[in-house]
Amino acid sequence: MKIEISKLIDQALGGDGEQEVINETLALIKNDNNSQISIEKQLVEVSAKINQIQRNTTMAYTDKLNGTITEADFQSFKEVFEEDKKSYLKKKSYLESELSKYELRQHSQDNILSLLRKHRVLDVLNHEIINDFIDRIEIGERNPDTQEQVISIKWMF
Repeated sequence: MKIEISKLIDQALGGDGEQEVINETLALIKNDNNSQISIEKQLVEVSAKINQIQRNTTMAYTDKLNGTITEADFQSFKEVFEEDKKSYLKKKSYLESELSKYELRQHSQDNILSLLRKHRVLDVLNHEIINDFIDRIEIGERNPDTQEQVISIKWMF
């Protein structure tokens, strides 16, 4: 396993490989930043719409109290406003979730390069290195004829 991790690091950082990894990471971050900015703009718009719905509800209630609209009209407006608000709150929740995914991925990309540099030279394979590079190890069923088992390593990146 130590050899596999060393190969992975050498492929990523060896010679021009390091610059290639840096360039790929920067391109991903740039794309993520553009998407992140778009989501942030959408969040601002959705929040503004939620606030506008709240103001409209308040104005309709004031109109009801002043006798400008009937109770039935107010209830009708209120139902429409609540449905719209529910829809925008759902969209806001989704956008916040997407935004946190982008932030997590950006943090993860920053960590990948620092991990590769940190463990560039492996003297010993220890628990920290395994946790940094390996997501999981899958061991298949033993073949009854050959007594071999397939072992698959799922890397963190």
